[in-house]
Amino acid sequence: FNNPNIFNPQAYVGAPTQIVCTYTDGACVQRDTIEIQAPFPMVLNPLPDVTLCNGNAATVFATIQPGPGPITFSTLNPSTIQPDTIMDFPINVVGITPAQALASSIQSVCVSISQNLVSDLNVFLISPGGCILPLMAQNGGIVTTNIANVCFTPGAALNMSGFVAPFTAIPSNNTFQPINGAATWNNLVGCNINGQWILRIQHNKAPALGGVVGSLTNWSITFNDQSDPAFNWAPNYNISCTLCDSATVSPPVDTMYTVIAQNVFGCSDTTSFNVMI
Repeated sequence: FNNPNIFNPQAYVGAPTQIVCTYTDGACVQRDTIEIQAPFPMVLNPLPDVTLCNGNAATVFATIQPGPGPITFSTLNPSTIQPDTIMDFPINVVGITPAQALASSIQSVCVSISQNLVSDLNVFLISPGGCILPLMAQNGGIVTTNIANVCFTPGAALNMSGFVAPFTAIPSNNTFQPINGAATWNNLVGCNINGQWILRIQHNKAPALGGVVGSLTNWSITFNDQSDPAFNWAPNYNISCTLCDSATVSPPVDTMYTVIAQNVFGCSDTTSFNVMI
């Protein structure tokens, strides 16, 4: 703390921290506990100076000290899918920062299912706290009996809604948007991340109508490393790109360039280098 005895101190933390605030009002003593999440810091690696002949160009690369990378949580064993039932398959997620989902938090949700007809199933992703993202709604027609490593990602080009015709099979080892389109990822924005995520499978066919037992081979959810930065270079002249991690510079005179890296937490770092002609 810059001063622990005032009502609005600044706290400097390098890891998730629990702080207890104690204050008195006459004979009454009140204590509150504050949880502070320390996001990934941003540390740019230094860039060396560059010497060029007039009219030549040089490409420079901005790099940061790496974060932990994407984090995947997955089931370990196959689970039975009973006909004409709704079944929940949980995964416990811990240690993800920030604790509320951003539009960029989820990298993928992947499922593998063995089922007589995958089109008998509706599939939903449910966050801790109950936010719902529909993934599949009786897709695959009468020709899809198994799907392996079918992943739902915010950047996918294919939409699951395109796989509904009687003879339209769902290709395995592919990426898709959820059944209701890319905008439905926003269903999860602001929802709790840490806790129990559920893959809910609704089997819509009773045994008397031909519904059979299937198997959820596995499912997983992967969260992005939010320490990945956005870059901004200055000055914005005689440079090929001001928002990239690399740029080609060709100034006619000696110039100092500066690059700023900032992640979604607002953590930033700056480094500069000289181009000498």
